[in-house]
Amino acid sequence: MALTRKDLGSRVAHQRATLGLPQKRVADHLGLPYPVFISQWENGRSPIPARYWVPLARLLAMDPTAFSVECLAVYEPEAFEALFGGAEVSRVQVELIRLVVQQNAKETNVA
Repeated sequence: MALTRKDLGSRVAHQRATLGLPQKRVADHLGLPYPVFISQWENGRSPIPARYWVPLARLLAMDPTAFSVECLAVYEPEAFEALFGGAEVSRVQVELIRLVVQQNAKETNVA
C-alpha cells in the first residue's frame, strides 16, 4: 500500500512528539514564521516543500535520504516513477541512493 500525505504527516507528528519538540520549535528551526505550517504538514493538509525535507529529517532524527525518497513518492509521484519505475523503494535501494549521494558530495568537496 502506498504512503499517503496523511501517513507521512502522521509520522512527522509522531517523531516530533517522541522527541518532545513543540511545533513552534520545529518552525523556528526551519525558519518558518508560524507553527501552523508544521500543523498543516502533520495533518496532511499541505505538502512539505522539498527544501525542508533534509533539515526536517535531521531535526527529527530521521534518515534524511529515506525521508526524502518517501516525500518524493508522496508529493512528486511522476518524478518518483521516472526515477524508480513506480515501484516502492526498498531499504536496500535507499542505502544505495545514500551511498551515491555521499560519493557525489565527496567528489564535489575535492573538486
